[in-house]
Amino acid sequence: MEDRKIFAASAARLSTACIALLLLMSGCNKNDTPSNDASRTKSPLTSTAEFTSLFARAAEKLTPLVQTEEPSPRRFNAKETAEIQSSIADLEACVAYSTEHWQSMVLLAKAHQSLHNHRESLDWWVKAMKIETANHILPKEASITALHLSDIDAALRFSAEALRRQPDDPALMGNHAMNLLIAGRDKEAMAAIITALAFAPDDAFNQRISKVIYQVGVGERARPTCESALK
Repeated sequence: MEDRKIFAASAARLSTACIALLLLMSGCNKNDTPSNDASRTKSPLTSTAEFTSLFARAAEKLTPLVQTEEPSPRRFNAKETAEIQSSIADLEACVAYSTEHWQSMVLLAKAHQSLHNHRESLDWWVKAMKIETANHILPKEASITALHLSDIDAALRFSAEALRRQPDDPALMGNHAMNLLIAGRDKEAMAAIITALAFAPDDAFNQRISKVIYQVGVGERARPTCESALK
């Protein structure tokens, strides 16, 4: 339970950034609109205006449902679940209309994540990352999703990619350090958290992560696992 509290608190800091990203994506700008007819597959949509309206509707419905900083997974009632599933169908139509619309893919990833469809969520994070190659939030969220799948190798790849995109972010360093610890790479984990604390010495979350890494190293506590971090 203690491992889970540390992971959840650390991940919540980054969820705030993801919330901001999704809110920004609720409106369409030059990067949101379909690129050209060549990118379209079979889709029920027939115009850019229809695409824009459908994407905005899906974003509006999902915004209050998938954006939570609570450590515990949110439980949805039947109506809310139906709203998420309806939004998934709308967003899939958007992607069919424009196969490089990574904003729809991000919302699809978050929607599936909220329903605990972690494999589908990760697939959409990966697709979005291949198109949007600069935003660090995408690989960070993918790393958390990989933990839900007990795939520490994938979680490490994604947390490393998040750091490559935003190398001076102490929160990303802390999350990567914890992934390294789960993977048994203790020296690297300690090096990562030392760097994180050098950037932000008063960061309470990273101070706790540093303590966990030390305690595991000296045998005072069990090594955290993907499961202990998230359940």
